[in-house]
Amino acid sequence: MLTSAQFFLGAISLGMALFRGNEQALVFHQEEIMGHANAAASRMAQAHAWAANAIANNNAISVALLSPRFTVESDTLAMHENGAFACGSGNPFLQKVCAQYGRGIPRITAKLGWIRTQQTGMWRSLSTLSSRLDAVVSAHAEAEARAELAAAAPDAELVVSDPARQRSPWGRPNGGRACELALEDSLASGTLGHAFPLLMINVLGLSVPAIAGQLQGFVCSAAAGGVQPRLTSLPSIAKKARRTCRELEARLREAVQEASYGELREGIEPHIPEDAKPYVECERGTRRRGRSAALGACTFQRDKCVEDNTLTASADLAKSFGLLGGDASGTPLAPSDENWNSGPSFRVCVEVSRPVDREATRLSRAIKTLVSFGTDTQGDDLVVSSAAACGRWYFPDGEGSRFASVEKSRQPFVAAWTHALAGAPTGGGR
Repeated sequence: MLTSAQFFLGAISLGMALFRGNEQALVFHQEEIMGHANAAASRMAQAHAWAANAIANNNAISVALLSPRFTVESDTLAMHENGAFACGSGNPFLQKVCAQYGRGIPRITAKLGWIRTQQTGMWRSLSTLSSRLDAVVSAHAEAEARAELAAAAPDAELVVSDPARQRSPWGRPNGGRACELALEDSLASGTLGHAFPLLMINVLGLSVPAIAGQLQGFVCSAAAGGVQPRLTSLPSIAKKARRTCRELEARLREAVQEASYGELREGIEPHIPEDAKPYVECERGTRRRGRSAALGACTFQRDKCVEDNTLTASADLAKSFGLLGGDASGTPLAPSDENWNSGPSFRVCVEVSRPVDREATRLSRAIKTLVSFGTDTQGDDLVVSSAAACGRWYFPDGEGSRFASVEKSRQPFVAAWTHALAGAPTGGGR
């Protein structure tokens, strides 16, 4: 016959066993929703990694489209430079070159117009696609995650926090770097100067690769780094700048010669033409006498004048040939975060919540009351259990990776982006 003490100990043992079993059921419930959260976060991060690789391919295509444009642009300028020289000469041989130039103009003009239209149009289309891609794949991945969760746990809820919905993680124009890479490809391709001697002879011996390098700032203004480009490889530019400065200097001498010695002695500057003033320095209160003193009282800075007018002549020539700077609304894109492998815009988080079984909740409360000898009557008030998880997408440039040698500025052009789960606070409930 069992004593009261034995009955009591048996009840305690049975309560503890039920308590452990119930706790295991609650743990399993928590692990289940944690698995759903990890699956949803991984799915969405994978979708963003796919989008990143698609954008990197768009950027690489943009570089490939721009590279031949450098070839055509530089060949066109070299042809016009040679043609102007040949057609302005009375030499019989150069007149034949002039005839070659005339026959080649329609062909090179059509080719130039076609390559410009294709490059700018495709850049704008690819840029628009890249800027919207993350938002589209995020919505699609979320829909798939919700459908998968609904099939496995119809009473569960999914909440997604994805910065890509508000702002594209690829929001920084990167046309400058694309322009540099396109020029590198063009210089290494051996296609520069392909129009010679096909269309005409390069009688001036111009360096077409050098022209291509100087065209970079005009074709892609973002790549110029704030420095206005100079087309110094074209003889006509230097010739025009020197001629302009000679004319300014001659006008300055005329102005000084018309001024009296007394005016110069009193510090009254002669009437200097406005366009010559930036390059003129005049002495004040000089004690020299005679007309030579008047001529020597003002100095013309010829080197500065030639430098400035080279810039002006280069810009005028580029404008006359329709060379426009890059359009910020139609350029390859780079991640908005400078440190994109750890940036917040390359991270998506989800939270999955699911109600706890009511019978398990009541059982947990009853067992706790029993084990506590009636002192704990509240039990476990857990009604809804939740779990959170985050995923990230990144460029695998870590030590040991086969992409570790890819420099950071080239990573937006390489389709090697991948994804992984990232740390997030886990469950609990309410």
